[in-house]
Amino acid sequence: LGKMLDRGMRPDAYTFASVLNTYQRIPNGRLDAALAADAVVRGMESLHLHGRIDQPPDVFHYTMVCACWSRSGEQGVAGERCSEILRHMHERDKAGYPRVRPNIRTYNAVIDAHAYSGRVGEAEDMLFSMLDSYESSAARSIDGIEDEEIPVRPDSFSFNTVIQQWARSRTPEGGRRAEYVLERMLKFHYNGNSDVRPDERSFA
Repeated sequence: LGKMLDRGMRPDAYTFASVLNTYQRIPNGRLDAALAADAVVRGMESLHLHGRIDQPPDVFHYTMVCACWSRSGEQGVAGERCSEILRHMHERDKAGYPRVRPNIRTYNAVIDAHAYSGRVGEAEDMLFSMLDSYESSAARSIDGIEDEEIPVRPDSFSFNTVIQQWARSRTPEGGRRAEYVLERMLKFHYNGNSDVRPDERSFA
């Protein structure tokens, strides 16, 4: 990638995605891989700003960076950095950058980063915020009010990540919190989201 830029070539979005995918596939994850992936996307922003590439980073680039952070094993830092990236994506979306609105894979990467960094409470907060936003939008739709932007809908991975990490947390409230998240999952399932259902991970 560096050689392409040195020679005056203009890498496209797929080239940057390939580089990020390489960092994401490093076994077990590493801090240097997360930092390198982070630097790639920040560099991509700068290159686009200065007219050296045609496309700015989109949701897939940012989501891969979050996935690298979630696999980095950095307690606390990973979740916080992913939350910063999520806020940055929303800011760029509001500023009019194309295809940068976070999707369910983005949110799941952020939830995963918090949960596996020992910040299960933050992961649960993000899950329930996403759930409440989606359910409120669905209720307004029933009343004939369509939101301009449909909130992201949590999936089975979203719930199971939080359930599993509460169950493994060895905290006094861990078991109770895991059961409560499972109850919310079942309610969501029976309220018309049939594809979001408990599986073996939910009870592991």
